[in-house]
Parts: sequence; C-alpha cells; structure tokens
Amino acid sequence: MIIQTARAAPDPREPATLPAGEATRRFLAAVGGPPAAPSTGAAKATGAFKRYGDAEHLSLPDGRGDVPSGSGPAFVGHLLRHLLGIGPCDWTYDLNRLGVWPGPVTVGVHRPVPSGGALYPIEAYVAGGPPGLPAGLHHYDRAHHALRRVRAGDHRTALLEALTVPPATPPDLVIVLTAVFWRTGIKYGDFAYKLQCQETGALLAQALALTEDLDLSVRPYLDFDGALLDTLLDLPKGAEGALAVLSLTGAGAGAGAGAGAGAGAGAGAGAGALGSESGGVGVGARELIGRRAAEAVDPPPSVSDSLPHLAALHAAATMPSGRAGTGGSAGPGPAWPAGKGSPRGDEPAVRLPEPVPVPLRAGIGHRRSAPAGFAPAPISAAAFASILAAAAGGYLGELEGTPEGPATCGVYALALRVDGVPPGGYRYDREGRLRGAAVPWRGLDEIAAGVQPLTALALREAGAVILPVGDPFDGVARFGDLWCRLQLTESGISVHRAALAAAALGLAARIHSDVCHGATDTALGLRGQGREPERGGEGLGPRGQGRRSLSALLVGRSPRRTPVRWDPWPVADRYRPD
Repeated sequence: MIIQTARAAPDPREPATLPAGEATRRFLAAVGGPPAAPSTGAAKATGAFKRYGDAEHLSLPDGRGDVPSGSGPAFVGHLLRHLLGIGPCDWTYDLNRLGVWPGPVTVGVHRPVPSGGALYPIEAYVAGGPPGLPAGLHHYDRAHHALRRVRAGDHRTALLEALTVPPATPPDLVIVLTAVFWRTGIKYGDFAYKLQCQETGALLAQALALTEDLDLSVRPYLDFDGALLDTLLDLPKGAEGALAVLSLTGAGAGAGAGAGAGAGAGAGAGAGALGSESGGVGVGARELIGRRAAEAVDPPPSVSDSLPHLAALHAAATMPSGRAGTGGSAGPGPAWPAGKGSPRGDEPAVRLPEPVPVPLRAGIGHRRSAPAGFAPAPISAAAFASILAAAAGGYLGELEGTPEGPATCGVYALALRVDGVPPGGYRYDREGRLRGAAVPWRGLDEIAAGVQPLTALALREAGAVILPVGDPFDGVARFGDLWCRLQLTESGISVHRAALAAAALGLAARIHSDVCHGATDTALGLRGQGREPERGGEGLGPRGQGRRSLSALLVGRSPRRTPVRWDPWPVADRYRPD
C-alpha cells in the first residue's frame, strides 16, 4: 500500500480561488514518491463506524438468502448487509517480521468490500418512502444492522436536486455514500482520499453485481453538487463528504409494498415506530435543510488542517461539472474518449480466447483479499480474458460511454504467469486483444523494488496484475477537479469487477495500491504520454505527467495459506463455466 511521503508543499488555498486542476496538481504532488512508514502519531482515531445514538430506528432483516424483490426493508437490509455490514471472519496466520510464513495467528472481522488498511471509512445514508420504507433520511447503523433516522421527511426529491443529470422519474430509493476522511487519513495521510474514492467505486460495483439479475434499475451518480448533498445530510464540514449517489427503482410500486409488508415482525415494528408520510416523493432541499437533524455520537474531526491537500481536493471536487469555473458544459460525457483506445496504433497484438461472461454476483460470497501472496502457478488465458473483460465492462452511469466501459480510464495489465501469453505489459482493447507495450519486458525487479515487502511477495507469485490507467488532467477542462474523483472512483469500479470475476472463477485477488509507481508505468509504456497541464504548478513527483496507473489488482492461484473464513450471510455458489 502506498503511504503518503512527508514533503514540504505549499499550503492549499480556498478551492474557489484556485484555477481548475490546481487542487488535483497539489494533491498529486503531496502523495507522490516512494512509500513511507504509516503514521504512528498519537492523534485520536475515529470510531470504526458512525452512530446516531438514540435516534429512532428501523431494524432490518438479516440479509440471508436470495436478494428480495421490491424496495422495502427486506431488500434494503440485504443490500446494505452485503455492502457495508459487519460479517465475514477470517482465521489466518500472519507473516512474521522477517516476512517468513507462518507468523502469529490473527482473527479478522471484515466487510463484504475491501478497504484500504481495513479501516472502512464509507458510510451510507438512505432516503425512501412508502410503500417501501418509512419516509425520512436514514443512516445505516452497521453495528446493529438498522436504519437510524437522521431527519424526518421524504428526501428523495431534495437529493435529486444535487445531481447534474437526475433520473427522468423519481426512484424508489436513493443511497448516498460518504467518506469519514480521518478514519483512513490517520494512517495514510492525504493519500487516504485516493483509497476512499477507490472503495466507493468498489461499493458501487458490488451494488450493481448484487442486483444484476433483478427487475430493477440501479444507477450510480458521480457528478453532483457535493456542497448541497453534504448540507442535506448534515455532515460535519471538513470531516465527512459525499462521494457517490445510487438510485434504485423497481418494476412497479406494488413490489415495494409487498416487500415492506413481508419483512417480518421486527421490521414491521420498526416501521411503525418511525411513522410514515403519504403521497409524492418528498419536498425540496430548502425546506428540509431547515428541519432539525439528529446528532451523531462523537463526530469525527475536521481534516482541514491535518490533511490539507485531501480537504482542498474534496472541496474543489464538490462543484459539479459546468460550475467548476472551467466553462465546460454541464451535460454528461467524458472529456477524452481516447481513454479506452490506443495512444498509438502500432503495438503488437496478442489475441486472447473469447471471454466467457462471468456473473459477477457469483463471486461475492467467495471474494476475499489474498492475505500474503499466491500459489506460484499459471492462470489460464481464458480466465485472464474473462477477468479483463469484467474490468473493462460497462455500467449504467450518467457519464457518456459508461454502458460500454469506464468513461475516464482504460484497462492495462501485467501478464506474469498466464498460459500462452508472453510476460510483459499490455493494453486491453475493445476487441479483446492485448496490445504490447513499446518497451522490452525487463522483469519484476524494478517494480518490486518500489513496493512494500508483502506486495513484493505477491508480485512474484501472482499470475497477472489488472491496472486501470488514466490521465488526471485530461478531463479538467470540462469537469474541473471533479475529474480526479471521477477517475479514482471508476478505477475502483473496474478493479472490484475484476476481483469478483476472479473469485467466481476460483482465483484469488488483492488490491495493492503501491504497485502504481513510475517503474510500473514504464513497463506499461505510459511514461511521457498524455496531455501536459496547460499551466505550470508544483511538480508531480518522480512519476511525471500524463497517463498513469490508478490502481492495481493482483490475481493468482489461491495459496495453501488461504485463511479459514466464516461468513454468516452467504450470497451464492461459485460460478462453474462450461
């Protein structure tokens, strides 16, 4: 994992006074460079989850079994349990201090979606209304698997006011994902923002996978007025911020009513305690903001002084496209469609087998982050092709082109142990081909020299590395500093889709962010590509300008040292391809 390197950097000014892209430039300057040791200072850590204490609550069904239909408590409980719920437990041996196996026994209690440092900074706020849910803005209390009401009144209309491209019809449910900045920042410094955006993307990919077989419209939104959302959610300024919105609409209103009515005695009692509102889908933001909101217990601290570059980038990214001082249009669409294409056109191609579509939901119950390396054995070219296709797959988002694939980044790979594929760096194209980098493969020594010991072990045993790649400045002219957040979030969507496909195929995977450094970009043929920023600014560290790797998922055979896992809420059996 890359840890922030301590270095002198200018104090960020208020984002409104900075030119578009300057907060991104300063953030990258602050977190660039080689890995450093985690912070071990005496700063106070935040709680492992947010709590609203004595706020009225709705107990949710436990989330076992198949995904329920409708938008009532049974469906909401299943969805939130498999996004943010406390669940899987691992018993495993750790590496000892010398990197030798085995070390001490550890027991870990995890969440369904991976998180940098297992710190889980993401919170969820849910807005719904009858007949599915009682009206109100609710916070998901993961410790008690319940919804706690933050403010009365149906908030769906108000939340939609913040979206740059709102849905044509009001959804049954609106879920807002937020990040508590200090929860990850205490360990990783300003670099925490990259991890939080990546985790948000992984959660969106998980939600899409959970609902892929349902008669349900599920749509993530990444371009919105963050200041308005933060105010509606009554988030502490500088401490917590909205990163994504998810809307869910069922096939018919009757489905929601049936799900709510059949949710069980506990759910029914909770619904009665919260009360309800009838008619419409809520009132406007101005009216709701004036209503009293519940107070969180022990709210997290502001990071404006402790993590200035994180705070400045998030503040700059709260302005939606078209209002970021860039003169760009407010409509959807990527600023650089070449992100999914070739910067050249002459790279040698390797034809992979036709990818077999993998139902990503089948990987949810079997995905786990490989604890320490892999079994050093090849993976098949067919599995590699299916994993790459999943990473480059589309989703229904508000950015132009997302049904065909990520709008802000392309997919690259390092083939290390893949049957029939020469080792090296490659770009994956839409025709299912690998385009070789225009540099000779020099092995892993230079890449492994710039990572943590655990990552170096995994690199030398992995079959492949999946890497979303993008230029953090190519979309600034249209989206301002929001472009950086869009790109980091889409990189999380891409690597989590790949991880689910790998799990469904019986392979192991783990994100290792410290693989994303200059030697890796050189092996991928990325150095010196992309658009230079239009104006000067602080240097971006040793990686330079242009396209760069944004995240890294290592994939390989499950090692003998795979942990023993107990999951009280299994989802589905492993997919078995023909």
